[in-house]
Order: sequence, then structure tokens, then C-alpha cells
Amino acid sequence: MLAKVHFPVGGSADGRPSFELFARGPLEAASELFSRSFESLYEIAPGIRALDTLHTPFFPPITFYAVLVGAYIEIISLSVDDSYWELLDGDPEF
Repeated sequence: MLAKVHFPVGGSADGRPSFELFARGPLEAASELFSRSFESLYEIAPGIRALDTLHTPFFPPITFYAVLVGAYIEIISLSVDDSYWELLDGDPEF
């Protein structure tokens, strides 16, 4: 699973959040939002919808991608903005 590359099980020594925290936070929120508003989300390709999250203290912005499979919505991929924290480095407003 691509998410475990970014958020390893148990976290990481360099401070990356754990997969468990990711699953209970951004992934669960994305699943809920997809289930409530799939048809109204941006369609990036035929049948594929995208959902962007905002950053949190633990996670950078993440884009989730999902498709409708029968009566179910399947999250098929994600894109993590790994450069987000570098962009904010030294920003006095953050």
C-alpha cells in the first residue's frame, strides 16, 4: 500500500506519523467524504474523483483518488505533498 511508504506502521525515527494515525485521521475522513459527496467531487478522468485535504499538525496536504465500483467507492491512490513542510520552513506565520 502506497500510504505505508509515506506513513510507516508504528511511525518512523525521523518523525513521520504512523500508518495507524493516518488510517484513523485523513484516510477515515476521506472515506467519509467520498461516501457523502462522490458525485459532486472533481472528476480528474472518466470515473475517477479527487479529494484534497488540508494540512494538519501531523500530515501535509494529501490528495485521494477514488472510483465507484458497483455500489461501493474504492480509494485507489493518493498523492502526499512531501515538500509541504520544506515550503513552510522558516515562515514566521506558521
